[in-house]
Amino acid sequence: MSLVIEVFDDAEATARRGAEVIAKAARSRAAAGSRFAFAASGGSTPWRMFERLSTMDVPWGMVDLFQVDERIAPDGDPDRSITHLRAALLPEAAAATWHPMDVTAEDPEAAAAAYAASLPERFDLLHLGIGPDGH
Repeated sequence: MSLVIEVFDDAEATARRGAEVIAKAARSRAAAGSRFAFAASGGSTPWRMFERLSTMDVPWGMVDLFQVDERIAPDGDPDRSITHLRAALLPEAAAATWHPMDVTAEDPEAAAAAYAASLPERFDLLHLGIGPDGH
């Protein structure tokens, strides 16, 4: 396996390339008859990439979509990462199997443990974001 680093001139080119990489990986797994386990980060940085992804040829019925992070807030709250994922990817990704984190449970630690136990043994692609402040 080799490491490839690509540098782009602007956020739009970065978003486009990120979406292309995700779509290609999903198609490759589906062509092999396997589900595509994809973990997506939250925050505002990847929104455009997910919007671009929703316009691409992705075998959504073969995609398991997990979250890398989430904020404790009510369903539909603009602070929740799943709210933005849904806004960017739906209705195109409606056929995907969504695995949202339960952040409304009375016992957040138990909910986190249950989510961790539901994760696949291996992911095909993890998107880890980084905020403009470097966090």
